[in-house]
Amino acid sequence: MRKIQWLVVALVCVTLMSMCGCNRDTKLLKAAEEGDIQTVRAMIAKGADINAVDTDGYTSLHWSIVMRHKEIAEFLVAEGAMVTVADGLGMTPLHLSVQQGFKDIAELLIAKGAKVNATVFGEAPLHFAALAGHRDIVELLLAKGANLNEKNKQGNTPLQVAEERGYTDVADLLRKNGAK
Repeated sequence: MRKIQWLVVALVCVTLMSMCGCNRDTKLLKAAEEGDIQTVRAMIAKGADINAVDTDGYTSLHWSIVMRHKEIAEFLVAEGAMVTVADGLGMTPLHLSVQQGFKDIAELLIAKGAKVNATVFGEAPLHFAALAGHRDIVELLLAKGANLNEKNKQGNTPLQVAEERGYTDVADLLRKNGAK
């Protein structure tokens, strides 16, 4: 009888882990983090869950962007990785790519459905681009419909963020597009 109870408990644990995506396909997550494109390709080909998450809510796509592995990020998006999934802090792959200055990845994510006005801690991707002075990404986000007068939790618009950081070229671009 004890053995059956243990089996039931184990089955419930495995089911719950499977439902939340936790601790699954950790080899894929690690390969994406380390930049091992061959392992990433092999794992996906063998049916690994491309959207599996670690304990922080990071997917392989999150890891590939954070660790600056553009080729892996492009591959994962092409293979159907979810582009709108947020990590444990609410960061989406678009927020991370904007933060890292990956315009081509940001463009790809938007083309695949990433939300240009999604916020994390009240900050939209446009705030992230203004904060980092990524003029080319600001242009992209504006062209894709980003709200240029969105206020963050501190009450600042992307224009104010750019001005505070001294990015006059970004501030000028935002003003030219109607920012207040």
